Amino acid sequence: MQLYPEVSNIVSETWQASKWLDEADLDDLTPMWANWNSTQDRHCHYFIKELASTCDRNFVLLQRWVAVNGVMHVDVLSIAASKMGDALTVTTCNDDSMNPQVPVSQLACNILDLQISYPGGIYYSEYIPDSYKSSSPLRKISKGQPMFRQQVVAWSDNVSGNVNKQYNAHTNVYVTNPHFPHSSSLEQFVALCNNFKDDKWITTYDSKLEEEILIQLKLHFLPADNPQQSETASHIGVNGNLNCRADLMGGPDAFKESKEGYEALYHPGIPRTVESTIQCI
Repeated sequence: MQLYPEVSNIVSETWQASKWLDEADLDDLTPMWANWNSTQDRHCHYFIKELASTCDRNFVLLQRWVAVNGVMHVDVLSIAASKMGDALTVTTCNDDSMNPQVPVSQLACNILDLQISYPGGIYYSEYIPDSYKSSSPLRKISKGQPMFRQQVVAWSDNVSGNVNKQYNAHTNVYVTNPHFPHSSSLEQFVALCNNFKDDKWITTYDSKLEEEILIQLKLHFLPADNPQQSETASHIGVNGNLNCRADLMGGPDAFKESKEGYEALYHPGIPRTVESTIQCI
């Protein structure tokens, strides 16, 4: 899953769009990062709104984790700090509009490391925002565990728009995970069909029986009576001149609106053949 917003030259995924990238509050985004590929450093967690140091011995206040064309960075507030014996004093803070981005590979010490390095204490001037003057309160909640925030996309849709028929499907409510890479409707249906081809049973937990059970999924309804069905099936759609998949019934609007053309809509047309379809393609 993509857990962080990304700055990209091409916007094709949810996490690259401005709502996630520019409009989201810092406290609504994933608060921490660690070098998960390193067995030595994966437990060194960096949280936003905390002090950290970089490999070039500069001190920064962490603001937001963001990928830049696939490379992880962090937005930071550059600060000036002075060492006084075994204590550290953070004195100034740059304007928010001048926030630089630092590659996460340049991070050297998190707040816990700095507290050990400066047993005399870390002191902040009045110019530093209050929310940055201590370790993140989320550390007490996480207790050393990785901590992520996951966005949720929720919406509802009336499956059938008909109001004059006896049967109408109820309104569906959808909840999706936008952290996964985008795939088209057709790609998802291919995967779905492949899953249903197998005589496969899934192990899951039944909260009522309070034990694990086996369950098998079976298709009951397939998409129909919807323009999306035509698109998924690579069909021309209801607005096509020859919109029947079985024969060549139809024609231009002028013909279909004529007496002869309208009558022809109620009779079978010339059957389609594999050869003629291939020739058209």
